[in-house]
Amino acid sequence: MESKLQHINGNADNDGARSNSEKKMEKLLQQLEAKIKQLGHVNSQTLIKNSTSTVDNDDSNTPNTDRTSRISPIMRLMTDRIADLPSAILQIDQKGQYVASPSILTLPSGRLLVALEISIPRFTPHVASTLIKHIYASDDGGKSWIEIATMGPMNWPQLFACKSGIYIIGTQSHFSKDNNLLISKMMDTEGEQWSKPVKISNGLSVIAANTGVDVSHGRVTKTFEIIPSMAEPVPTTVVVDGMDVEIEGGVGGATWSNPPVYEVKVEDSSPFVEYCLIKIVFTMTTTTTSTATGETGMQSKVLFFRILKKAGPPSNNLTLRLERFNLFFQTESISIPPNAKLVPGSSSDIYGGVDWVASAINADENDDLTDPQAWTFLSPAIGNPASIYSNEFRELFDAAFRPDAALRNGILGFDLGKLQEEPIDQETALEAGFGSLYWMEGVVVRQQDRHGSNGRLLSIMRVNNDLACDLAAVLEFDDSQPGRLVGRFLRYTFVPGLGVSHPAIVYDIETDLYWMATNVNRDATRGWKQPDQPNDMNPSLQIGPSSACQVDRTTLGLFYSTNLFNWITAGVVDYHITFGRHFSYPHMAIDGEDLIIVSRATIIPGERESTLRSFYNNHNANAVSFHRVERFRELANVKWATYQGPYSAEKRRVAIASWNP
Repeated sequence: MESKLQHINGNADNDGARSNSEKKMEKLLQQLEAKIKQLGHVNSQTLIKNSTSTVDNDDSNTPNTDRTSRISPIMRLMTDRIADLPSAILQIDQKGQYVASPSILTLPSGRLLVALEISIPRFTPHVASTLIKHIYASDDGGKSWIEIATMGPMNWPQLFACKSGIYIIGTQSHFSKDNNLLISKMMDTEGEQWSKPVKISNGLSVIAANTGVDVSHGRVTKTFEIIPSMAEPVPTTVVVDGMDVEIEGGVGGATWSNPPVYEVKVEDSSPFVEYCLIKIVFTMTTTTTSTATGETGMQSKVLFFRILKKAGPPSNNLTLRLERFNLFFQTESISIPPNAKLVPGSSSDIYGGVDWVASAINADENDDLTDPQAWTFLSPAIGNPASIYSNEFRELFDAAFRPDAALRNGILGFDLGKLQEEPIDQETALEAGFGSLYWMEGVVVRQQDRHGSNGRLLSIMRVNNDLACDLAAVLEFDDSQPGRLVGRFLRYTFVPGLGVSHPAIVYDIETDLYWMATNVNRDATRGWKQPDQPNDMNPSLQIGPSSACQVDRTTLGLFYSTNLFNWITAGVVDYHITFGRHFSYPHMAIDGEDLIIVSRATIIPGERESTLRSFYNNHNANAVSFHRVERFRELANVKWATYQGPYSAEKRRVAIASWNP
């Protein structure tokens, strides 16, 4: 109770003198502490609710219903959090570094184990120290923490346990070429010794996060994304027969209004993914006008297409759609010669300027997972259909990503602005296809509830954008056949907080419910700006172009679901009123009767109004916070949520289109 009172007082929005009723309420809460201890595990919120009618309010003539509505800020804050004041597993204060990627599990001994990293801004090269990951332990249920080990080199570490042992999976580095998956195994029983990380993929550029590992039905599954244009070697093929590209008019012309589609035979279509951007690079003979002789020369050309459909060997056909933005620099029909080179269509790793392709790996939990041969990769990987329908998404959902000049030039590999007489406005850039949504950070969970699940895996993916802060994409995987992992895009949907950061999701067999810790955005329509005079209490935030949803990470909520699609609010784990404190990228586990949650956090533990270096904000975290939600199952109306009655078929509907993988 004492820590909760500290939590409340530190969050009070009024710095002035408290009213007499508030002082009396605090005294009453202190008196209730002894009663709660006597009764044991009794819901303190229920006790407080039942005690409000006895409060000696200043206005004794106020009717009871009105008095309840006028409960002081202290009382309201007491009842709107479902977890105690968080402790800090690690706290740093060093400009240029932030804490990231926490994950947690409980060892058989009862010890809590957390893996985390001290990271650096994205375009900063790693040094040896930032590739070393940190292992923390608590032997008192999370009240205190000590660092017990380090391991590495690795980036984006993720703890998980299965029958063959306890592991940490991650990558070699961050946002780089040839960035492959690594895995390390715990070599003792208490988390103090770890094996040297082993590479389990080759040639990929992997983006991963602490999105969890699903261990169920005897299988282990981890999701991640790959960037085709940053693979090593870059996927390459050639156009076998060449093609004539019909172009009529420039921006706003006939081709702009109705982009042509072509069936193209290539030498090998297998490295390419549907919906991804590709470019065909070729040279053409041209008559130079710079000499009087009219001698001929060679000119380099490039055209960009999206893959609408792929047919693998032996046909090796690609169905390609010409992208509108070609018309900024190519306004006449042109012939692509045979054997022209076809490669992924980006020269950069800018967010939104490259395709993030969804992938996953899967293994038998009894196998030694440090053996690369134990793993099966998703085949084929899954491209994002939003890139094909970027204008439709903008019209229907008002959702798009950044179409700015840096992104445009990153896609094209040259400065488009130098070729234009007038600057390209945002509306035209979006219509041209530069602002397509991208997905990231898929959280994988198996459908295993007892009221209609099909046993397949879902990956619930974050969709970064400006306004639709609950927008998510859902993929479905099938691993029913050993050594085979296949998947499909299911649909775009709405899941709380998925435009803000990735959530943490676990299945609880006792309630037969899925539980999710995720951010809650209190005002998605806010017109964001930086403070006129930033300071340590109100720092400048990371407000990127077309990604305003991720600015407000001040609130961490808890939800439950019967089916992973429809989510019901259980409560608020913690929140801050001001924008100088944040929680994001949580991971959680079930610990007996409780939920334990770790989160990347921008906080001063135990102190709500202390200053914090202004480098720390909604993205750059100074701490990893630990939260315990006691007796979490009491927060759900289980009978109501899971009731099926005589109206439910044996299997629920997951999608309109059936799937027989």
